[in-house]
Order: sequence, then C-alpha cells, then structure tokens
Amino acid sequence: MIEWNRKKLLAFLFPPKCIGCGELLSIDEGAEEIFCPFCRTAWEAGRLTAVDGGLSGSNAECISLVKYRSGETEGVPEKLIYHIKHHDEGRVFDYIACELTSLMRQAYASAVLDEGQILLSYPPRSRKALRKDGFDQARRLAKAVSVRTGFPVASLLLRVGKKEKEQKYLSAEKRKANAMTSYRLRKGVDVRGKVICLFDDVYTTGATLKSCAGLLTDAGASQVLFVTVGKTVRSVDVKPQETQKL
Repeated sequence: MIEWNRKKLLAFLFPPKCIGCGELLSIDEGAEEIFCPFCRTAWEAGRLTAVDGGLSGSNAECISLVKYRSGETEGVPEKLIYHIKHHDEGRVFDYIACELTSLMRQAYASAVLDEGQILLSYPPRSRKALRKDGFDQARRLAKAVSVRTGFPVASLLLRVGKKEKEQKYLSAEKRKANAMTSYRLRKGVDVRGKVICLFDDVYTTGATLKSCAGLLTDAGASQVLFVTVGKTVRSVDVKPQETQKL
C-alpha cells in the first residue's frame, strides 16, 4: 500500500506519458500503467497468444510478449521497444518485467527445478550503443525480472571483436556470422547444470541469442530459455489504423 501511494504521488507530481501516443496519463493510470486505454487495446491486439516453447526438453526455447514489425515506427509494440532501447525509465521496465515474469512462470511451471538452478543473463550491448544511450536494455530487463522472481542476474558473456557491428543493419546470413564472432564466455563462469534465462529486447533471426546459447550449453548449461519483449513476424493482426486515434 505504501509503495502504491508513493507511485501515485509521483504520478501526481510528474504526470507520466503514454508510451504509445505520448498523451498524459491520469493519476490513477500513471500509478501503475504505461499506456492510455486506446494504446492498451493496440498493445493487447499485438500480444502473442501462447508461450512459444518452454522448458520442454529442447536446448533453447523462446518466450516473447508481442509481435514486432521490423521497420515499423507507428505501432504500439514497436514504439515501446524503441523506448526501452533508448530510455532507462523505471516504470516501463517494471511493467514489462511483470508481464515477462508471468510468461516465465508458465514456461517452467511443469518443469521440476530447484530455484538455485536458474540464472538470468543477457548478451551485452555494443560499446557504441552503451556510449550513445548510457545503459544496456537487456541487462535492465534481466534485473527488473530478478526483483520480481528472486532469481540472480549473472554477467556470463563478453562482447568481443575490434570492430563491432550492429545486428539490425545486417542480413540474416550476416547476422549469424557476426554473432558467432561477437561473444565469448567470461573467464571462470560455471553454468554446469544451470537453466539460463537469456534476455533481449527483440527476437528477429535469433542469431545473437542462439550464438550465446551455444556457448552456454557447450559450457554445461542444461537449458537456455530466450526471453524477449518482441518477436519479429512477417505479418501481424494489428492493422495500421488501429494505432491512430480518431
């Protein structure tokens, strides 16, 4: 109750804006919400209907919240993902963490796991992106989920290579080749028998996550679960006009 009242007070003093359309939220909406009612509808329309995979026995599975259209700039899911890439806003990461935690619980609900087996981690962001934005959104997601689940966050991977290339500018084939040479395990990392939840903002070809998963499973991890906000799809159910207010 005290925490909720604190958030409501902050929302009164510093009214937050809707991530989708930029309009000011009401005090009640701002206490816990990041979308106005209209953009909330568009967000729900883009949501993936089921967990894509889970802890079912294969080496790496993926869970994602919403469908993502690469190159789209007007959709609510796309605006949110752009926002978390460039803005370290606590209320937004807390909101996403709540939804991701729910999906993760579905994914490992049927698995017999000791909580000590689960580690949260992430592929590190490039130095260029860190200099530009000042934070790593994948690490931020992992830490926000850690607060809700109690699972520890471990920095297991290093970004390597003299000339780092951003995956978003590469073809699928080049993404894979770039990812294979861009990461390595940190020295002294022990992941034997661990289930690793590997966080990122978007799953497109999976080149980065799959490369990192290969390093982790080669080092003895029992399974890797990819956890992302968006998953790139060729077509979505959300129509362009649904993201425009009347």
